[in-house]
Amino acid sequence: MRAPSRRSARLHDALCRVPRQLFVASDASVCDPAPLETFAKMLDALELDGNELVLELGASSAYEAAVLGQLARRVVSVVEERGLAQARQHQLELLGCRNVNVVHGNIQSGWLAEAPYQAIAVSRAVNELPTTLVDQLDAAGRIVIPLGNREAQLLTRFRKQAGALATETLGVCRLAILSDGPRADTPFPWTQASLS
Repeated sequence: MRAPSRRSARLHDALCRVPRQLFVASDASVCDPAPLETFAKMLDALELDGNELVLELGASSAYEAAVLGQLARRVVSVVEERGLAQARQHQLELLGCRNVNVVHGNIQSGWLAEAPYQAIAVSRAVNELPTTLVDQLDAAGRIVIPLGNREAQLLTRFRKQAGALATETLGVCRLAILSDGPRADTPFPWTQASLS
Protein backbone atom coordinates (compact mmCIF):
# COMPACT_ATOMS: atom_id res chain seq x y z
CA MET A 1 0.00 0.00 0.00
CA ARG A 2 1.42 3.37 -1.04
CA ALA A 3 1.95 5.94 1.70
CA PRO A 4 -0.06 9.16 1.35
CA SER A 5 1.73 12.08 -0.28
CA ARG A 6 2.87 15.01 1.83
CA ARG A 7 0.22 17.19 0.19
CA SER A 8 -2.63 14.76 0.86
CA ALA A 9 -1.45 14.37 4.46
CA ARG A 10 -1.48 18.16 4.93
CA LEU A 11 -4.98 18.33 3.46
CA HIS A 12 -6.25 15.59 5.78
CA ASP A 13 -4.68 17.33 8.77
CA ALA A 14 -6.23 20.69 7.82
CA LEU A 15 -9.70 19.19 7.45
CA CYS A 16 -9.32 17.50 10.85
CA ARG A 17 -8.07 20.66 12.58
CA VAL A 18 -11.00 22.87 11.54
CA PRO A 19 -14.23 21.80 13.33
CA ARG A 20 -16.75 21.90 10.48
CA GLN A 21 -19.71 21.54 12.83
CA LEU A 22 -19.03 25.03 14.21
CA PHE A 23 -19.75 26.48 10.77
CA VAL A 24 -22.95 24.55 10.04
CA ALA A 25 -25.90 26.80 10.71
CA SER A 26 -28.58 25.65 13.14
CA ASP A 27 -31.13 27.66 11.14
CA ALA A 28 -32.40 25.38 8.36
CA SER A 29 -32.96 28.38 6.09
CA VAL A 30 -29.23 29.08 5.94
CA CYS A 31 -26.95 27.24 3.53
CA ASP A 32 -24.24 25.01 4.99
CA PRO A 33 -20.63 24.93 3.77
CA ALA A 34 -19.91 23.27 0.43
CA PRO A 35 -20.21 19.46 0.40
CA LEU A 36 -17.08 18.11 2.03
CA GLU A 37 -16.16 15.76 -0.83
CA THR A 38 -16.36 18.58 -3.38
CA PHE A 39 -14.46 20.97 -1.13
CA ALA A 40 -11.69 18.43 -0.48
CA LYS A 41 -11.37 17.79 -4.24
CA MET A 42 -11.10 21.54 -4.82
CA LEU A 43 -8.40 21.93 -2.18
CA ASP A 44 -6.40 19.02 -3.53
CA ALA A 45 -6.58 20.47 -7.05
CA LEU A 46 -5.16 23.80 -5.85
CA GLU A 47 -1.88 21.95 -5.09
CA LEU A 48 -1.01 24.06 -2.05
CA ASP A 49 2.33 23.57 -0.31
CA GLY A 50 1.99 26.30 2.35
CA ASN A 51 3.76 29.17 0.61
CA GLU A 52 0.88 30.51 -1.47
CA LEU A 53 -1.23 33.63 -1.41
CA VAL A 54 -4.76 32.32 -2.12
CA LEU A 55 -7.89 34.15 -3.21
CA GLU A 56 -11.14 32.58 -1.99
CA LEU A 57 -14.45 33.56 -3.59
CA GLY A 58 -18.09 32.67 -3.10
CA ALA A 59 -17.91 30.39 -0.06
CA SER A 60 -21.15 29.84 1.85
CA SER A 61 -19.46 30.22 5.26
CA ALA A 62 -16.13 31.03 6.87
CA TYR A 63 -15.30 27.31 6.99
CA GLU A 64 -13.67 27.27 3.57
CA ALA A 65 -11.42 30.22 4.41
CA ALA A 66 -10.48 28.66 7.76
CA VAL A 67 -9.33 25.43 6.11
CA LEU A 68 -7.46 27.30 3.39
CA GLY A 69 -5.72 29.25 6.14
CA GLN A 70 -4.29 25.95 7.39
CA LEU A 71 -2.90 25.12 3.94
CA ALA A 72 -1.62 28.44 2.55
CA ARG A 73 0.67 31.23 3.69
CA ARG A 74 -2.16 33.77 3.45
CA VAL A 75 -5.78 33.86 2.28
CA VAL A 76 -7.90 36.74 0.98
CA SER A 77 -11.63 35.91 1.14
CA VAL A 78 -14.05 38.13 -0.79
CA VAL A 79 -17.61 38.52 0.55
CA GLU A 80 -20.29 40.56 -1.21
CA GLU A 81 -22.11 41.88 1.89
CA ARG A 82 -20.19 44.32 4.06
CA GLY A 83 -21.79 43.22 7.33
CA LEU A 84 -21.20 39.56 6.52
CA ALA A 85 -17.56 40.25 5.67
CA GLN A 86 -17.06 41.91 9.05
CA ALA A 87 -18.82 39.06 10.86
CA ARG A 88 -16.71 36.42 9.13
CA GLN A 89 -13.49 38.27 9.90
CA HIS A 90 -14.48 38.37 13.58
CA GLN A 91 -15.39 34.66 13.56
CA LEU A 92 -12.06 33.71 12.02
CA GLU A 93 -10.14 35.86 14.47
CA LEU A 94 -11.87 34.06 17.35
CA LEU A 95 -10.59 30.81 15.85
CA GLY A 96 -7.06 32.18 15.66
CA CYS A 97 -6.97 32.31 11.83
CA ARG A 98 -4.60 35.27 11.67
CA ASN A 99 -3.50 34.65 8.09
CA VAL A 100 -7.02 35.07 6.64
CA ASN A 101 -8.26 38.52 5.58
CA VAL A 102 -11.97 38.87 4.74
CA VAL A 103 -12.78 41.79 2.43
CA HIS A 104 -15.98 43.28 1.04
CA GLY A 105 -16.12 43.18 -2.75
CA ASN A 106 -17.58 41.72 -5.92
CA ILE A 107 -16.86 38.02 -6.44
CA GLN A 108 -16.45 38.15 -10.21
CA SER A 109 -14.02 41.06 -9.85
CA GLY A 110 -11.76 39.11 -7.49
CA TRP A 111 -9.43 41.28 -5.38
CA LEU A 112 -6.90 43.10 -7.54
CA ALA A 113 -5.27 44.95 -4.64
CA GLU A 114 -3.23 41.90 -3.57
CA ALA A 115 -2.78 40.11 -6.90
CA PRO A 116 -1.07 38.10 -8.23
CA TYR A 117 -2.28 34.93 -6.48
CA GLN A 118 -0.76 31.50 -6.71
CA ALA A 119 -4.21 29.90 -6.38
CA ILE A 120 -7.86 30.97 -6.60
CA ALA A 121 -10.76 28.90 -5.25
CA VAL A 122 -14.30 29.71 -6.40
CA SER A 123 -17.19 28.00 -4.61
CA ARG A 124 -20.08 29.19 -6.79
CA ALA A 125 -20.81 28.04 -10.32
CA VAL A 126 -20.53 30.33 -13.33
CA ASN A 127 -21.15 29.69 -17.01
CA GLU A 128 -17.62 30.69 -17.99
CA LEU A 129 -14.38 31.65 -16.30
CA PRO A 130 -14.21 35.41 -15.59
CA THR A 131 -11.17 36.88 -17.35
CA THR A 132 -10.63 39.22 -14.40
CA LEU A 133 -9.67 36.21 -12.30
CA VAL A 134 -7.25 34.89 -14.90
CA ASP A 135 -5.54 38.29 -14.93
CA GLN A 136 -5.03 38.04 -11.15
CA LEU A 137 -3.14 34.74 -11.32
CA ASP A 138 0.64 34.63 -11.23
CA ALA A 139 2.62 32.98 -14.03
CA ALA A 140 2.00 29.41 -12.81
CA GLY A 141 -1.23 29.96 -10.86
CA ARG A 142 -4.25 27.67 -10.60
CA ILE A 143 -7.98 28.42 -10.50
CA VAL A 144 -10.47 25.77 -9.41
CA ILE A 145 -14.06 26.69 -10.21
CA PRO A 146 -17.40 24.97 -10.92
CA LEU A 147 -18.61 25.70 -14.46
CA GLY A 148 -22.27 25.28 -15.38
CA ASN A 149 -25.76 26.06 -14.16
CA ARG A 150 -28.23 24.74 -11.58
CA GLU A 151 -28.78 21.53 -13.55
CA ALA A 152 -25.22 20.55 -14.52
CA GLN A 153 -21.79 21.61 -13.26
CA LEU A 154 -18.22 20.45 -13.76
CA LEU A 155 -15.49 21.24 -11.27
CA THR A 156 -12.68 22.58 -13.46
CA ARG A 157 -9.04 23.51 -12.93
CA PHE A 158 -7.35 26.17 -15.04
CA ARG A 159 -3.58 26.48 -14.88
CA LYS A 160 -1.35 29.13 -16.40
CA GLN A 161 1.46 27.53 -18.39
CA ALA A 162 3.89 29.45 -20.57
CA GLY A 163 1.42 32.25 -21.17
CA ALA A 164 -1.45 29.88 -22.01
CA LEU A 165 -4.31 28.48 -19.94
CA ALA A 166 -4.52 24.69 -19.55
CA THR A 167 -7.91 23.22 -18.61
CA GLU A 168 -8.70 20.02 -16.71
CA THR A 169 -12.12 18.67 -15.71
CA LEU A 170 -12.13 17.23 -12.19
CA GLY A 171 -15.63 15.79 -12.04
CA VAL A 172 -19.29 16.59 -11.55
CA CYS A 173 -20.31 18.87 -8.68
CA ARG A 174 -23.36 20.73 -7.46
CA LEU A 175 -22.84 24.13 -5.84
CA ALA A 176 -24.82 27.37 -5.71
CA ILE A 177 -24.59 29.49 -8.83
CA LEU A 178 -23.14 32.96 -8.68
CA SER A 179 -26.44 34.71 -9.38
CA ASP A 180 -27.95 33.15 -6.25
CA GLY A 181 -26.40 36.04 -4.30
CA PRO A 182 -24.64 36.11 -0.94
CA ARG A 183 -25.02 33.12 1.35
CA ALA A 184 -25.14 32.37 5.08
CA ASP A 185 -25.11 35.06 7.72
CA THR A 186 -25.54 33.60 11.19
CA PRO A 187 -23.26 33.96 14.22
CA PHE A 188 -21.29 31.00 15.47
CA PRO A 189 -22.67 29.33 18.63
CA TRP A 190 -19.54 30.12 20.64
CA THR A 191 -17.51 33.08 21.77
CA GLN A 192 -13.96 31.75 22.05
CA ALA A 193 -12.13 29.03 20.19
CA SER A 194 -8.77 28.41 18.59
CA LEU A 195 -7.31 26.18 15.93
CA SER A 196 -3.78 26.59 17.24
